[in-house]
Amino acid sequence: MDDMVTLFHVPLGYRHTTQFLFKRAIRRGSHPDYSSILYLAPTSFKADDAQKIFHELQDGKCYVPPECTTIPRFARRMFATYGKERVLSRALVPFVLSRLSGPERLEGPAEQAGAKGKGFGFSRLSAGFIRDLKQRFPDHDSAALQALCAGMFASLDIPEAVTRVVTEIIGTYGAYREFVGSNGLVDEDDLLVRCPGYVAQKYAAPGDRCTLILDGFYDPSGAERSIIKALILHAGEVLVSLPSEPPFSDLLKEYRDFLRDTSTLREERLDKEVPDRSQPLRYYTYADVEEEVEGMARSIKSSFVSGKIKRLEEITVVFPDLRSYAPMVDRIFRRYGVPASISVRKSLGEMRPFLDLFCLLRSVAEGYPRLHFSQFLSSPYFTALPETMRAWIAPLSLQSGIVAGKEAWLEFIAEGSETLDMNRVPERAEIEKGMKRVFRKLSPLEEIRDGASLARYAEVLGTLADDLGFPGPRTDATTKALSEAFNEILDQIAFIGALTPGSVTLPEFEEALRHLLRTAFLDSEEQGVRVIGFPDAAGLSPRYLYFGGLADGALPQRQEMDYLLPDSAKRRLGLMHLEKFSSLQKYLFTCLVKNCGRHHLSYPLMDGDTLFLPSSFLYGGEELRERIPGIFSQEEYLVAKGNEPLLRQMDEIELLPALLRLPSSLRVTDVDAYRACPRRFFIEKILQLTPSGIKEYEIEAATLGTVIHKIMERLMKESFGGLDELHRRAEGVVGEVLHEKKMGLYWKGLIKDTFIEMLPELYDRELDIRGEGYISSEVEKNISGEPVKGIKLRGKIDRIDRLGDEVQLIDYKTGTAGLNCTQALSGNEDLQLFLYAAILKSHGYHVSRVGIYSLKDITVKWCPPKRRGRGKGKEEPGRHLDDYISASLQFLESAVARIRKGDFRAKPMNDYVCWNCHEYAFCPYIQQ
Repeated sequence: MDDMVTLFHVPLGYRHTTQFLFKRAIRRGSHPDYSSILYLAPTSFKADDAQKIFHELQDGKCYVPPECTTIPRFARRMFATYGKERVLSRALVPFVLSRLSGPERLEGPAEQAGAKGKGFGFSRLSAGFIRDLKQRFPDHDSAALQALCAGMFASLDIPEAVTRVVTEIIGTYGAYREFVGSNGLVDEDDLLVRCPGYVAQKYAAPGDRCTLILDGFYDPSGAERSIIKALILHAGEVLVSLPSEPPFSDLLKEYRDFLRDTSTLREERLDKEVPDRSQPLRYYTYADVEEEVEGMARSIKSSFVSGKIKRLEEITVVFPDLRSYAPMVDRIFRRYGVPASISVRKSLGEMRPFLDLFCLLRSVAEGYPRLHFSQFLSSPYFTALPETMRAWIAPLSLQSGIVAGKEAWLEFIAEGSETLDMNRVPERAEIEKGMKRVFRKLSPLEEIRDGASLARYAEVLGTLADDLGFPGPRTDATTKALSEAFNEILDQIAFIGALTPGSVTLPEFEEALRHLLRTAFLDSEEQGVRVIGFPDAAGLSPRYLYFGGLADGALPQRQEMDYLLPDSAKRRLGLMHLEKFSSLQKYLFTCLVKNCGRHHLSYPLMDGDTLFLPSSFLYGGEELRERIPGIFSQEEYLVAKGNEPLLRQMDEIELLPALLRLPSSLRVTDVDAYRACPRRFFIEKILQLTPSGIKEYEIEAATLGTVIHKIMERLMKESFGGLDELHRRAEGVVGEVLHEKKMGLYWKGLIKDTFIEMLPELYDRELDIRGEGYISSEVEKNISGEPVKGIKLRGKIDRIDRLGDEVQLIDYKTGTAGLNCTQALSGNEDLQLFLYAAILKSHGYHVSRVGIYSLKDITVKWCPPKRRGRGKGKEEPGRHLDDYISASLQFLESAVARIRKGDFRAKPMNDYVCWNCHEYAFCPYIQQ
């Protein structure tokens, strides 16, 4: 009935359009059954708001509600009633296109659907392009689309390099339509195309006509217009709202002309209750993004506490890019006690259980690399894994240094490594048994990782998940929902795998599974403040609007890059192009701000080091700074309540002497460790506490030092005739020493090759030492003594050389030689070599000098140092070694006296030892 189609022109600022349309729809007294009213909105949020508005209009009376929905949801309901085929979800379309896009498939029969096609990423891009074409031209088949695009390409003179890809995608679309038709399928876009026929079928009888409300539409697609047209033709009464703001008349012209062409309209204008729009635009600025979100939370909390806002559900928070803001909003709103429902929910693929599942798949695909495999083994979501293995695998992994490989894992668990003795782990046998069981469970997946059908992967992974107890006990409601969603996705993969037979690798299967999991979400009940993205806010008239992130570059947003069509071609085809995209954002922003009851607009001045300007939509507005006193988060309250700085909680370590249990003799190296830092000495040497660290893929410094020391011990304790003889001996010695070590063949070969390359320099350095008459007599000599009465010391000297009745002491270092004689006299150098000399002197040795032998630089630093006069070729008289020994014994007495007193205060010998200390953040010396 054409005379019953009414178009209401709504000026911006009129907030009660939906209430008005509902009142007009029910004025004929259809209470209490309103099921004949069909309300359609462009977004689900507006449809949900309409349900609440209608309920408020009934004032608590019992009634049968109208249907408030979006066009896609309406089409799905109609198909559920009248359709017969199985619906192919949008997430599965790229799978089909990938199999149909191979060059051999385009000309072959339908049975070749399993042929290898384009990559999955390209198929997702193709699916989006095909969807845009089907929405814009719902009645066109592939041939019509080919002809349409060919004519457009010719008129715009677009090069063949661009058109070839589009032509190929449209050709694949033809094969896709043939495929879904022959298999009794329809996709979600087909539901829109078929819906007009279902509308005619549902409302065939005059008595079945509905009252149709079209509220908030501004640019429906071609498929949506077909449905709207069918509903208008079969409705008893049609009520349509359309914004009538002159600046946007061109943007709305196409939709307005469509309505006028579809039916004869009776047009009215709503001018009631429009607020004063001359009020200047105001917005708030914040120092950074975090402060902006905190400012919004403070404002909401302040308004609620003061009573300005009675119901949090009346508040809508909007961001141009909600995905980047969502984690921060969730964290900060929780901190301030503001309940919020964020529309960008975590997909299943972003949840921890499925991230651990991807680690399992990656482990099998890549040969069990350390990080992925250990994350899987320590995951709490595989409840069938032994608890002992789950508890131990993380610290064992940190110390393993394993790169990859099943055998490497089993060998490590059975034998340990150079830095970790597995026999000291009491549960070693249980861990080894659990590891073997895990590998047996993974073997079916490992067998097919190089190629199998999607259905086979789904079957194996489903069985494996059950065997491993993934994603947890089914008694928990959330876990049960995750399990049901996961099984449904495996069923989808098995279904599409049966339709498109062919072989894929495990990484390809993982990519497919990841895609499906990232398009799946768990339903959650909304409560509190509603937080949504900018596109979802279209048509809303919230009572309180908080719009954040309004920085230049964020709004207006940049249109996503189109890798298929230039902007001129999209304009010609009627697809979204740059000018329309920009105008649409301005329109939606203006409608949202003007149609809300009260707004709070804001943007951050910077994010990290990036400075921001306000959005161009805010130009002409008034910039404000917000200060809300008396509103705190729980953390802020506790910090303000506290009255002592953290430094006061950092106590020095001082013990009663009776509590110490010192050995009868001290190691010389422990004396140096105490002098370096008493606090760290107590933590590491007495308490034996060391921080956990990740073992890098390298040789441990301690292991390398031990290997080099043993090689030098055996190689240099005997005389040698020449470089060739030294080379022959070195070949055998290095091989014998490395044979005893638990390290990979790669590292053994690297050490051997490196040491052999060093031989010429080592040979020259040894000639210098032996040219002075010294001969290596003893190596790795254990010594003990009492150089000072009451202080017993013990240690091991790397090398002792003799010259008559004199000896010199040498200590090997794999790093740079750092012996400084001047610093030794002032107490800023290690005492190790001088204390060794003092012990030997107490046993009757005559020690002439000590030296550090750097195997990195192939140099020796001596103390006392060798001094040569100009042109004399002789050593100048200098200090004697006894001077250094005497000074070292004084430092020894001082250090041992403080140890015995229980004095372990943080007092490092040099500040540079603090730079990489694990105690840095809790040390009174650093924090004072």
